[in-house]
Amino acid sequence: MVYARRLVKEALRTKGETLTNYQPSERLKNYLKSQENCAEWNEALGVFMPYADSGGISTIGWGHRLTHVDINSGIFNYGLSQLGCDRLFEQDLSAHIKFVNNLDLQGLTQGQFDALVDLSYNAGFAAVKTVQRLGLQNAPSTFMMFVHDKHGNELKGLVKRRKQDVAWWSGAAEGSIA
Repeated sequence: MVYARRLVKEALRTKGETLTNYQPSERLKNYLKSQENCAEWNEALGVFMPYADSGGISTIGWGHRLTHVDINSGIFNYGLSQLGCDRLFEQDLSAHIKFVNNLDLQGLTQGQFDALVDLSYNAGFAAVKTVQRLGLQNAPSTFMMFVHDKHGNELKGLVKRRKQDVAWWSGAAEGSIA
């Protein structure tokens, strides 16, 4: 847990320039939204409400995990509009883009960058650091380590998602962004 907090601080501490300047594809943004699924629409209020994700974590919008501060403050008790969900998605996504760019991984293809950002968005900064630590040449097998919920249960949705990451990593993407 301390390691994860340090990674978050590391990702957010750099102001201004990142070491590399890769950007996610529109394909990745659309994929993230299709996987995260802005859920729990409250018809009466006309907003999206917080919900528990597949791991039981309080979430709102496009997979935004609520922190203890969010929950205790009640900031999301009355939900979020579609615009609010979209803005929160862009804010969350930018932190993951910045984190991956700060790893200074030169020569990535668009698919490889998208795969790392998807893994970061879904499994966290520590998952991407694990990929880096075990070697980028082992990325496809390392991605498949992140298919379990917090109870150790393999989730079909995560297996499918990691297989998509492997496909992007392995070349099922157009062009290089290096």
